[in-house]
Amino acid sequence: MLTCPDCKINLELVKKKKVFDLNNPGKIAIECESYDCSRCGQEFFDEEQSLFVAKELDKALKEERKIEIKSGSILV
Repeated sequence: MLTCPDCKINLELVKKKKVFDLNNPGKIAIECESYDCSRCGQEFFDEEQSLFVAKELDKALKEERKIEIKSGSILV
């Protein structure tokens, strides 16, 4: 069983939708698994989970549609 490095309690494997906040294009939600600490709330990914998340983020960024805004435009 994996334990939290800070709290020293067992981590729980959780499947959930995690929102990654990126500067550009913004927030991306991915359904993934992570090991969560019930005491401090830290989330941990093992190697397989990290690779999955990286691929999904890469895929989401490639699918993101680009928009063009002319210089001097006012955004509301």
